[in-house]
Amino acid sequence: STLPRFAPFGDAPTLPLMISRGCSYGRCTFCAEASRSGVKLDESFDWVRDVAAHWPGAPLYFQDSIFPGGDRVRSELLPILRELGRPWGAQVYLPLLTERRVHELADAGCTYLYTGVETAAESLLLAVGKRGFAPRGVLEKLRWVNARGMQMGVSIMLGVMNTRGELAESAATIAKTAGMVEGLQAEFGRDLSIYP
Repeated sequence: STLPRFAPFGDAPTLPLMISRGCSYGRCTFCAEASRSGVKLDESFDWVRDVAAHWPGAPLYFQDSIFPGGDRVRSELLPILRELGRPWGAQVYLPLLTERRVHELADAGCTYLYTGVETAAESLLLAVGKRGFAPRGVLEKLRWVNARGMQMGVSIMLGVMNTRGELAESAATIAKTAGMVEGLQAEFGRDLSIYP
């Protein structure tokens, strides 16, 4: 069987993995993977080493809703990833991404982080349940990631609707988001991919 190719890893065959189920961080109305009771982590991460051995050199991409943090990931999984010595990436929840966390991930070999930015309009973030998410903090956090030499991917939503199914997007909110995207592209260039 063949592995999928994923551009952030130079279009190399990439091993997709999942170590957790569900996202307990956000309350995004568009998400089908929310877990109010918490993220369910695998009992052991040893299998990551075993599966990776079957695909020597293949980059790893963790397709978890959100790559989990916590003591077990820090003390058990990150050392395995460091030991494997190959590039890997994951999706993170930007409001919880700290500079220390960026350094931990990079030190364990992470070369790609993906996150949902969605919009530059705070009113739309509230409409889709992204409370506590401030567009003004996006740039600082992406700079931390970029400073560690990681590639970045961000998703942007257009045509946002509220929970009643009504269009909440306007020409003004689209212009605000477009301005943010242009600013991000100007600063990060090819180090940042935008996924509408």
